[in-house]
Amino acid sequence: FFFFKQKTAYEMLRSLVGSEMCIRDRYQRRVHGELGKDHQQLAEIYKKLGLNYLQKGQYNEALTFYLKCLEIQEKHNQKNCVLISYTYDMICQVHLKRGELSQAESYCNKSLQILLEHLGTEHQFIAVCYSNMGDILERKGQQNEALSFFQKCLEIQEKKLGHDHTETAKTYSNIGLIHNNQGNLPTALKYFEHCLQIQEKKLGADHPSVATTYNNIGLVYYAQAKMDIALDYFTKCLRIQEAKLGTYHPSLVTTSFNIGQIYQSRGDYNLSLIHI
Repeated sequence: FFFFKQKTAYEMLRSLVGSEMCIRDRYQRRVHGELGKDHQQLAEIYKKLGLNYLQKGQYNEALTFYLKCLEIQEKHNQKNCVLISYTYDMICQVHLKRGELSQAESYCNKSLQILLEHLGTEHQFIAVCYSNMGDILERKGQQNEALSFFQKCLEIQEKKLGHDHTETAKTYSNIGLIHNNQGNLPTALKYFEHCLQIQEKKLGADHPSVATTYNNIGLVYYAQAKMDIALDYFTKCLRIQEAKLGTYHPSLVTTSFNIGQIYQSRGDYNLSLIHI
């Protein structure tokens, strides 16, 4: 069985910059020639290129450009400013995508320390860092520590964004996943239901994020041996995914597998084979 994680604000980001070639043609050659290789404007170009490669899944190239950006920023005595914390965070994201959790944790910590020093303890950027750290620690199997960071994130979000914001909903979902991992199924269900209420209100009942939450709720009911309710949620999830993502999206395979497992548990092997 597979739980779905809510997409983070970072993952929903869409770059407003052009292609790599467009950026180079328009900026990089001119800046190299006129301003030199260590100019701060070139750092911004490297940052955009890093984001471009990151969104394309080319993580080695993304890391190369982010490290070039970081090198220039450090040369210009920006080691303790908020600007460099963004670069640390993006390097953290690259390492996270590559499964390099220790490196991701190190850069996330660097970013967090700068933000705490300059922005205080209740800024929304701090909440983002807390969420990133929770994600890293959850992947490292440090569930209690991850839960602590997600709760810190939630405290800021509820205060600054409100209890019914979509980013708050994502944190409810993350906390629900931790409680599920720890076997606290009623508590996990409570947080998933909080998440669902917000998503249905803010995003609409047919949004892919709603489908994600339907899947997660279904898995809690499955673990509680409430198969009929679990099947209902998995089916709702599948309908949204088919309508919004298309019949060949990888998420449909996961949901269909979950449905097949229920039919298999009932001894209905023909229906099970259709889905698995």
